[in-house]
Amino acid sequence: MDIKDALQHLASQAEQAAKPQRIDTQDPRVERWAIGGEVHEFALHNPRLHAVERVASIIMAANQYASGTGTIYHNDRAVVLVVNDSGDQADLDQVELLLVHSGPFMLLRQLGCGDPRAWGHRDFIRLLQNEMAGVFPPTLLDAVRQLRVTAQGAKESEVSAGRERGTSEFRRELAQADQLPTEVLATLPVYEVADLASVQQVQCSLELDLDRLQFVLRPLELSLVAARDAAQDQLHSDLEAAGCPLYYGSPE
Repeated sequence: MDIKDALQHLASQAEQAAKPQRIDTQDPRVERWAIGGEVHEFALHNPRLHAVERVASIIMAANQYASGTGTIYHNDRAVVLVVNDSGDQADLDQVELLLVHSGPFMLLRQLGCGDPRAWGHRDFIRLLQNEMAGVFPPTLLDAVRQLRVTAQGAKESEVSAGRERGTSEFRRELAQADQLPTEVLATLPVYEVADLASVQQVQCSLELDLDRLQFVLRPLELSLVAARDAAQDQLHSDLEAAGCPLYYGSPE
Protein backbone atom coordinates (compact mmCIF):
# COMPACT_ATOMS: atom_id res chain seq x y z
CA MET A 1 0.00 0.00 0.00
CA ASP A 2 1.53 3.32 -1.04
CA ILE A 3 1.36 6.51 1.00
CA LYS A 4 -1.62 7.86 -0.95
CA ASP A 5 -3.70 4.73 -0.35
CA ALA A 6 -2.70 4.66 3.32
CA LEU A 7 -3.80 8.26 3.82
CA GLN A 8 -7.12 7.60 2.10
CA HIS A 9 -7.64 4.51 4.32
CA LEU A 10 -6.94 6.51 7.50
CA ALA A 11 -9.26 9.31 6.36
CA SER A 12 -12.01 6.80 5.66
CA GLN A 13 -11.59 5.24 9.12
CA ALA A 14 -11.69 8.66 10.77
CA GLU A 15 -14.81 9.58 8.85
CA GLN A 16 -16.47 6.31 9.81
CA ALA A 17 -15.55 6.77 13.47
CA ALA A 18 -17.07 10.26 13.45
CA LYS A 19 -20.47 8.97 12.31
CA PRO A 20 -23.02 8.43 15.12
CA GLN A 21 -23.44 4.74 15.97
CA ARG A 22 -26.57 3.53 17.72
CA ILE A 23 -26.06 1.31 20.77
CA ASP A 24 -28.69 -1.34 21.42
CA THR A 25 -30.55 -0.98 24.72
CA GLN A 26 -33.32 -2.95 26.42
CA ASP A 27 -34.98 0.22 27.72
CA PRO A 28 -37.73 1.41 25.32
CA ARG A 29 -37.67 4.85 26.92
CA VAL A 30 -34.01 5.55 26.13
CA GLU A 31 -31.76 5.63 23.06
CA ARG A 32 -27.93 5.54 23.32
CA TRP A 33 -25.55 6.70 20.59
CA ALA A 34 -21.77 6.66 20.30
CA ILE A 35 -20.71 10.00 18.82
CA GLY A 36 -17.07 10.99 18.44
CA GLY A 37 -15.95 8.36 20.90
CA GLU A 38 -18.47 9.39 23.56
CA VAL A 39 -21.77 7.76 24.56
CA HIS A 40 -24.82 10.00 24.56
CA GLU A 41 -28.20 9.05 26.01
CA PHE A 42 -31.54 10.45 24.80
CA ALA A 43 -34.90 10.07 26.58
CA LEU A 44 -37.82 9.14 24.35
CA HIS A 45 -41.33 10.53 24.73
CA ASN A 46 -43.16 7.20 24.79
CA PRO A 47 -46.16 7.36 27.12
CA ARG A 48 -47.52 4.07 28.40
CA LEU A 49 -51.28 3.75 27.95
CA HIS A 50 -53.53 1.72 30.26
CA ALA A 51 -57.19 1.21 29.33
CA VAL A 52 -59.92 0.91 31.99
CA GLU A 53 -63.70 0.55 31.84
CA ARG A 54 -64.93 2.35 34.97
CA VAL A 55 -64.70 5.81 36.47
CA ALA A 56 -63.70 4.19 39.77
CA SER A 57 -60.58 2.76 38.09
CA ILE A 58 -59.45 6.26 37.07
CA ILE A 59 -59.97 7.51 40.64
CA MET A 60 -58.15 4.50 42.12
CA ALA A 61 -55.18 4.98 39.78
CA ALA A 62 -54.98 8.66 40.71
CA ASN A 63 -55.11 7.90 44.44
CA GLN A 64 -52.77 4.91 44.53
CA TYR A 65 -50.25 5.48 41.75
CA ALA A 66 -50.20 9.15 40.82
CA SER A 67 -49.05 10.25 44.30
CA GLY A 68 -50.15 13.80 43.66
CA THR A 69 -48.44 13.98 40.26
CA GLY A 70 -51.48 13.13 38.13
CA THR A 71 -53.75 15.34 36.05
CA ILE A 72 -57.16 14.31 34.71
CA TYR A 73 -58.70 15.54 31.45
CA HIS A 74 -62.16 14.64 30.20
CA ASN A 75 -64.33 15.40 27.19
CA ASP A 76 -67.18 13.77 25.26
CA ARG A 77 -64.89 10.99 24.00
CA ALA A 78 -62.68 9.95 26.93
CA VAL A 79 -61.33 10.47 30.43
CA VAL A 80 -57.52 10.47 30.63
CA LEU A 81 -55.33 10.44 33.74
CA VAL A 82 -51.78 11.60 32.96
CA VAL A 83 -49.15 10.59 35.51
CA ASN A 84 -45.63 12.02 35.53
CA ASP A 85 -43.93 10.93 38.75
CA SER A 86 -40.37 11.79 37.73
CA GLY A 87 -40.76 15.09 35.93
CA ASP A 88 -39.34 13.45 32.80
CA GLN A 89 -41.57 13.40 29.72
CA ALA A 90 -40.25 9.90 28.99
CA ASP A 91 -41.87 8.60 32.17
CA LEU A 92 -45.43 9.56 31.31
CA ASP A 93 -48.20 7.09 32.08
CA GLN A 94 -51.76 7.50 30.83
CA VAL A 95 -54.86 5.75 32.13
CA GLU A 96 -57.74 6.09 29.66
CA LEU A 97 -61.48 5.48 29.92
CA LEU A 98 -63.27 5.67 26.56
CA LEU A 99 -66.75 7.20 26.71
CA VAL A 100 -69.25 5.51 24.38
CA HIS A 101 -72.68 7.01 23.83
CA SER A 102 -75.62 4.81 24.72
CA GLY A 103 -77.68 3.38 21.86
CA PRO A 104 -80.75 5.61 22.43
CA PHE A 105 -78.65 8.78 22.75
CA MET A 106 -76.70 7.88 19.61
CA LEU A 107 -79.95 7.38 17.70
CA LEU A 108 -81.26 10.77 18.82
CA ARG A 109 -77.99 12.39 17.76
CA GLN A 110 -78.30 10.82 14.32
CA LEU A 111 -81.86 12.09 14.00
CA GLY A 112 -80.73 15.55 15.03
CA CYS A 113 -77.79 15.73 12.63
CA GLY A 114 -79.64 15.29 9.32
CA ASP A 115 -83.03 14.76 7.82
CA PRO A 116 -85.29 13.18 10.43
CA ARG A 117 -86.20 9.58 9.86
CA ALA A 118 -89.82 8.54 9.42
CA TRP A 119 -91.43 5.31 10.65
CA GLY A 120 -94.62 3.57 9.66
CA HIS A 121 -97.19 2.78 12.36
CA ARG A 122 -95.95 -0.74 13.12
CA ASP A 123 -92.28 0.20 12.82
CA PHE A 124 -92.72 3.09 15.24
CA ILE A 125 -94.34 0.77 17.77
CA ARG A 126 -91.37 -1.62 17.42
CA LEU A 127 -88.97 1.31 17.91
CA LEU A 128 -90.64 2.27 21.19
CA GLN A 129 -90.66 -1.36 22.34
CA ASN A 130 -87.05 -2.20 21.41
CA GLU A 131 -84.33 0.39 20.59
CA MET A 132 -86.03 3.12 22.67
CA ALA A 133 -87.57 0.88 25.33
CA GLY A 134 -88.14 2.79 28.57
CA VAL A 135 -86.94 6.07 27.05
CA PHE A 136 -90.34 7.75 26.58
CA PRO A 137 -93.32 7.76 28.98
CA PRO A 138 -95.49 4.60 28.68
CA THR A 139 -98.44 6.80 27.70
CA LEU A 140 -96.75 7.48 24.34
CA LEU A 141 -96.71 3.81 23.35
CA ASP A 142 -100.33 3.45 24.48
CA ALA A 143 -101.39 6.47 22.41
CA VAL A 144 -99.59 5.22 19.29
CA ARG A 145 -101.12 1.75 19.64
CA GLN A 146 -104.65 3.18 19.87
CA LEU A 147 -104.35 5.17 16.64
CA ARG A 148 -106.57 3.87 13.87
CA VAL A 149 -106.47 5.29 10.36
CA THR A 150 -109.72 5.24 8.40
CA ALA A 151 -110.45 6.36 4.85
CA GLN A 152 -113.75 7.96 3.97
CA GLY A 153 -114.73 8.60 0.35
CA ALA A 154 -117.30 10.42 -1.72
CA LYS A 155 -118.02 9.64 -5.35
CA GLU A 156 -118.63 12.37 -7.87
CA SER A 157 -119.96 11.98 -11.44
CA GLU A 158 -119.47 14.21 -14.44
CA VAL A 159 -120.60 14.09 -18.07
CA SER A 160 -118.08 14.85 -20.77
CA ALA A 161 -118.61 14.40 -24.53
CA GLY A 162 -121.69 12.31 -23.95
CA ARG A 163 -119.96 9.95 -21.55
CA GLU A 164 -120.30 9.64 -17.79
CA ARG A 165 -117.18 9.27 -15.73
CA GLY A 166 -117.05 8.62 -12.03
CA THR A 167 -114.22 9.76 -9.70
CA SER A 168 -113.63 9.10 -6.03
CA GLU A 169 -111.99 11.37 -3.48
CA PHE A 170 -110.76 9.99 -0.20
CA ARG A 171 -109.58 11.64 2.98
CA ARG A 172 -107.86 9.97 5.90
CA GLU A 173 -108.99 10.45 9.45
CA LEU A 174 -107.49 9.38 12.75
CA ALA A 175 -109.29 7.81 15.63
CA GLN A 176 -107.83 8.78 19.05
CA ALA A 177 -105.60 11.36 17.34
CA ASP A 178 -106.14 13.83 20.19
CA GLN A 179 -104.19 11.50 22.50
CA LEU A 180 -100.98 11.73 20.48
CA PRO A 181 -98.61 14.36 21.97
CA THR A 182 -96.67 16.75 19.75
CA GLU A 183 -93.80 16.99 22.24
CA VAL A 184 -92.26 14.12 24.20
CA LEU A 185 -89.51 13.95 26.79
CA ALA A 186 -86.82 11.26 26.41
CA THR A 187 -85.12 10.07 29.60
CA LEU A 188 -81.96 8.14 28.78
CA PRO A 189 -78.29 7.59 29.68
CA VAL A 190 -75.83 9.64 27.65
CA TYR A 191 -72.93 7.18 28.11
CA GLU A 192 -72.60 3.42 28.44
CA VAL A 193 -70.34 3.40 31.51
CA ALA A 194 -71.39 1.09 34.34
CA ASP A 195 -70.61 3.39 37.28
CA LEU A 196 -71.42 6.75 35.68
CA ALA A 197 -74.84 8.26 36.44
CA SER A 198 -75.35 9.97 33.08
CA VAL A 199 -79.16 9.78 32.76
CA GLN A 200 -80.48 13.02 31.27
CA GLN A 201 -83.58 14.29 29.49
CA VAL A 202 -83.93 15.35 25.86
CA GLN A 203 -86.92 17.25 24.49
CA CYS A 204 -88.29 15.87 21.19
CA SER A 205 -91.05 16.82 18.79
CA LEU A 206 -93.35 14.18 17.34
CA GLU A 207 -95.22 14.62 14.08
CA LEU A 208 -97.57 12.40 12.13
CA ASP A 209 -97.51 12.68 8.34
CA LEU A 210 -101.06 11.64 7.56
CA ASP A 211 -100.53 11.50 3.81
CA ARG A 212 -97.74 8.94 4.16
CA LEU A 213 -98.97 7.45 7.43
CA GLN A 214 -95.53 7.96 8.99
CA PHE A 215 -94.25 9.19 12.35
CA VAL A 216 -91.41 11.74 12.42
CA LEU A 217 -89.33 12.12 15.61
CA ARG A 218 -87.11 15.20 15.97
CA PRO A 219 -84.87 15.82 19.01
CA LEU A 220 -84.26 19.47 19.79
CA GLU A 221 -80.60 20.26 19.13
CA LEU A 222 -80.17 22.55 22.14
CA SER A 223 -81.69 19.87 24.36
CA LEU A 224 -79.19 17.29 23.06
CA VAL A 225 -76.28 19.63 23.79
CA ALA A 226 -77.64 20.41 27.26
CA ALA A 227 -77.95 16.69 28.06
CA ARG A 228 -74.36 16.02 26.97
CA ASP A 229 -73.03 19.00 28.96
CA ALA A 230 -74.98 17.96 32.07
CA ALA A 231 -73.53 14.43 31.82
CA GLN A 232 -70.03 15.92 31.56
CA ASP A 233 -70.68 18.07 34.62
CA GLN A 234 -71.77 14.99 36.57
CA LEU A 235 -68.65 13.18 35.43
CA HIS A 236 -66.51 16.15 36.51
CA SER A 237 -68.13 16.04 39.94
CA ASP A 238 -67.48 12.29 40.29
CA LEU A 239 -63.82 12.69 39.28
CA GLU A 240 -63.18 15.27 42.01
CA ALA A 241 -62.73 12.28 44.34
CA ALA A 242 -59.37 11.67 42.62
CA GLY A 243 -57.96 14.71 44.44
CA CYS A 244 -55.78 15.91 41.56
CA PRO A 245 -56.04 18.74 39.00
CA LEU A 246 -59.09 18.22 36.80
CA TYR A 247 -59.79 19.87 33.45
CA TYR A 248 -62.31 19.79 30.62
CA GLY A 249 -60.47 18.99 27.39
CA SER A 250 -57.70 16.62 26.29
CA PRO A 251 -54.01 16.20 27.25
CA GLU A 252 -52.56 17.75 24.09
